[in-house]
Amino acid sequence: MRVMESLPKKRTLNTTVYTLEEVESGLITACTSFNASLFLPFLKSAVVKTKMPNKMRFYSFFKLMLYCTKQSSVGPLRVKKGKGFFLDGKGAYSLQFYDSIHKYSRLNIEIQETENAIFIETLPF
Repeated sequence: MRVMESLPKKRTLNTTVYTLEEVESGLITACTSFNASLFLPFLKSAVVKTKMPNKMRFYSFFKLMLYCTKQSSVGPLRVKKGKGFFLDGKGAYSLQFYDSIHKYSRLNIEIQETENAIFIETLPF
């Protein structure tokens, strides 16, 4: 009798189609609650793109950034939309998250929206 070796399962992207507004809302919710896993279904969708080598690397870094932000913040985060620092062009902006006492933002996320995709980039400082 032959024993079949199990093949590794391929990871597939989420087939749910999200609007750009839903992706942004999911990102804001994940950041303000310091819970990266809330953004994972949106990240797996085909509409979200990153400059990282793959989306799981982005997720790992994003999770670390949220942990560090939580450790250095006082009170809940509030979001402010502003001009992008590194991404430029049409549809580029920055989500800046502030806590209750610090003058400068605790977390910055660059976003560039196109007709059918949203590019997300985190700033490491």
